[in-house]
Amino acid sequence: MRTIFTLLTLLAALLITHGASAQMRLSGRVTDSDGRPVAQAAIILQTADSSYVTSAITDSIGAFHIDATPNDRATYRLIVQHVAYETHEQTVHRDQANEIAVRLTERAQAMPEIVVRGERPIARLSGGRIIYDLPRLIAGRVAANAYEALLLLPGVRDEGDALTLAGAPSLAILIDGRKTSLSGEALRTVLRSIPARDIRSAEVMYSAPPQYHVRGAAILLVTRDAAGKDGGWQGQINADYAQRHYANYTLGAALVRTAPRWMLRLNASSEASHTRGGLDIDADHFYQNHHQAVTQQDRTTHRAQTHLIRMETDLQLSKQSRLGLVYTARLVTGRRSERIGEGTLGLSHSRTSNERPTQLHNALLDLSTGFGLKLGAEYTRYEERLQQHFAYENTLSHTSTDLTTRNAQQIDRLRVFADQSHPIGKALKVNYGAEYLYATDHSAQRYASDDVAGLPDIDNRLTERTARLYLGTEFALTSNFSLSASLTGEDYRFANTHDRTLFPEFSVTWALSPGQILQASLTSDKVYPAYWESHGGRTFLNAYAEVHGNPLLHPYRSYASRLSYIISGKFIFTLYTTRMPGYSVQLPYQSSSSPALIYQSTNFDYKRTLGVNLVVPIHPLPNVQSRLVLNASTDHVRHSHFHDLTFDRHRMLLYARLDNTFHLGHHLTLELNASTITPSMQGIADINGLWRIDTGLKWSLARGAAELQLKADDVFATWSPRLRTDYATQQLRMYVVPDTRAVTLTFIYRLRGYKPTKAPHLDTSRFGTSE
Repeated sequence: MRTIFTLLTLLAALLITHGASAQMRLSGRVTDSDGRPVAQAAIILQTADSSYVTSAITDSIGAFHIDATPNDRATYRLIVQHVAYETHEQTVHRDQANEIAVRLTERAQAMPEIVVRGERPIARLSGGRIIYDLPRLIAGRVAANAYEALLLLPGVRDEGDALTLAGAPSLAILIDGRKTSLSGEALRTVLRSIPARDIRSAEVMYSAPPQYHVRGAAILLVTRDAAGKDGGWQGQINADYAQRHYANYTLGAALVRTAPRWMLRLNASSEASHTRGGLDIDADHFYQNHHQAVTQQDRTTHRAQTHLIRMETDLQLSKQSRLGLVYTARLVTGRRSERIGEGTLGLSHSRTSNERPTQLHNALLDLSTGFGLKLGAEYTRYEERLQQHFAYENTLSHTSTDLTTRNAQQIDRLRVFADQSHPIGKALKVNYGAEYLYATDHSAQRYASDDVAGLPDIDNRLTERTARLYLGTEFALTSNFSLSASLTGEDYRFANTHDRTLFPEFSVTWALSPGQILQASLTSDKVYPAYWESHGGRTFLNAYAEVHGNPLLHPYRSYASRLSYIISGKFIFTLYTTRMPGYSVQLPYQSSSSPALIYQSTNFDYKRTLGVNLVVPIHPLPNVQSRLVLNASTDHVRHSHFHDLTFDRHRMLLYARLDNTFHLGHHLTLELNASTITPSMQGIADINGLWRIDTGLKWSLARGAAELQLKADDVFATWSPRLRTDYATQQLRMYVVPDTRAVTLTFIYRLRGYKPTKAPHLDTSRFGTSE
């Protein structure tokens, strides 16, 4: 790592020297009176006698850069204009080295007894992105961290294993333009460590530019900038107490040190979780030409301590060049799961624990230059070792089994990338780059009993190599019309799979008027199976249910198109469609040869979705803000080889959510939210309709330095699905025992006006051996 750091530093110095020119360069940031960024502000540079020199426009974080050829004049006039703010003027020097900070005052037009003020929109479209002013969106809302703030974005939901976005087959989270490698619960841990007030904006991209190295939809979180004056050490502490069936606790702390040319952030959190679960099954199992009635009741408990440590440092090499290092470590200790089952086939008892802490270490080093070149390297190490003791008595055969299984997985993954951007004139930009990923997966499953036949030990080493090249362009035909397009080529090799794929992306944005914007996009992507599933392992859940891996499982592709229409920056209408050839998901299947319920992921022929999403803000009373989200869609799935079955199914689906915020005073806010979803399907199974009520109370203390929040999620414990299968020989009923109702008390205290902290998105969706 030290060698890489030295080489990149030397390379940065050479590139910066090579890229220097005789041009005058000015950069800065424009904010409002509250310190929030002002985008699309006009920056005009004039000589002292008002002769025009050049101009620029601020981006989504209020930043601007001006390149001009200096003359013999030493000083210039800098004019900043925006329709919602008073015009700002100041004098700048041609050799000015410090970043220019401009703070605008909101424009107000006074009339007799009436004051008319412009209201900035919550959302706007810019360059193919829907940019949400997150501080305004969450103002007064009961959202303590970035994870809770993301769930307030229109169309964003948490569907068990991942965050989802309406109209997108998959969703990536980017923090300040960085892509790294965590997902699922690991991503939630990181996002919960970021204070909600530290996020400046959230940019929703249904067609993410290829230089982010993600395909399809992504949300870019832009955090508050920490660079600037020497602010000394600042910090924040927070504590959560969440009461579900059992009590859960979280402690977090963050420190930041800023200086004119460098910054250091430290984040740490520790969470003690204790959850329960359960599943009731009622089945008519047909095998070997006869029917067997099966009932099964499982009750599970799970304990674990999750510890997160993160360090980030940035070094400004010049005005526009930066060297960054991010290190993240996540450890899961004290993991203990217990499952007790009883039913027609017998009694079972399963205990699972980690033989050593589950560890994930991730380090990212990147270099950004002043002339569009970005280089980086990322290394990820994941290690998990679990032991399961499973015992059951079979009522049908009058036999007993005592089985000990050890699962182990070690993954090493290296990613390197290079990106280059070239502006051609004022309207055109060309982007190109490359990414290479090399991963090794050593997974093993060993049994310490001969009671169960047909269970060979597994000890496999698999290698994955992925090479990608991309070429893209961004073109602004006029100030009201822009488009972007890219093509990425991928060469993928994993185990016995060798696949070459082209991924086209296209996006066009058209501002019909200042308040009406139209955007269309087309994206393509590929979804890869979890490493563990490719080894064909087998895990026993109880006397009836088993989880099987699938060595034949292969990645599937997805194609999505979308059309959005935004009115007044608030009302959002989106029409979308997706197609996923080879789509895969884990489904239950009643074996035709034995009384066993098998959970296994298989590849479908395809899955198709057509839907519409509508976001409507409502202001019924002066101190009440409401927002209605409606999503209607139709799903179509086809599977020609689902074990010994074939199915082709359609289903309409409606999701609705109404959020209400009541401002009870200057320091007190109440929330009352309701959600519902109509019956849906999963493969051959039908899922009942669901509804839930959530509420929360937020109290600001000590002039905003402290907050106390009380939340109640799923007040009536109704957000738990029931699954019903009546298809051919598959006759099955499942009821998930809920643990969704939670009452959470959160206390936050900020030291010395603490503001910034940020964390990466680490994708570990393919890691892990657990069920």
